[in-house]
Amino acid sequence: ELIDTLGRDYRMTLLGGEILTDLRYLELFPRINQTYLLTNGLALAQDVGLYDVLHENGIRTITLSYYFGYEKYFCGVSAEIVRDVIRNALQRGFRIELNTVIGSFNYLDVLSICEQSFNMHASTIRFHNFVPMGNGAGHRDYVLSSDMIDQFFNQLQEARRIYGNRMEVKYHRSFGACPNTPEAGAQNQNHLCWAGNEYIVITPDSQIYA
Repeated sequence: ELIDTLGRDYRMTLLGGEILTDLRYLELFPRINQTYLLTNGLALAQDVGLYDVLHENGIRTITLSYYFGYEKYFCGVSAEIVRDVIRNALQRGFRIELNTVIGSFNYLDVLSICEQSFNMHASTIRFHNFVPMGNGAGHRDYVLSSDMIDQFFNQLQEARRIYGNRMEVKYHRSFGACPNTPEAGAQNQNHLCWAGNEYIVITPDSQIYA
């Protein structure tokens, strides 16, 4: 109903939770021209027939969470399962993007993570800043200091130099602005707000956040 009501005037995105727990969601992807799916990979590992269902519904990119040996910090799906999903997806013609989390325990591993991602034939690696909420609420010691963030950005810029257009190296805006960019100048003058004013979120309990 929301797609019918808002789809003509807004660009819509389906995200959150594990969409593959209810395959009826996939029927909505073509209606909003969304060609990527965010998943932890577990459902695909349990039923390889789902790859055909993804193709049928216009999914061309699979975005996976992968923690590069730090699964214990996030209770994530095992590295072995995610690697199997990556191999199976690539064999079936999907594009692979990887999401990972950076905290005090791995902020010096950025170049290694990029190398591993490239060797797994990922087209994109995206870094997310650790936030002490949900399962991580009791781990404020994982939060990056400003010095750690500076070192993270140094490695990120080096990774972008190394991989160029062979693999995208992205970061979530919760890190702040990358040094030596126009955004950094605006941030230093308190003229930058990453939130913007173009997005709203509608949750399954019909709450709206803007």
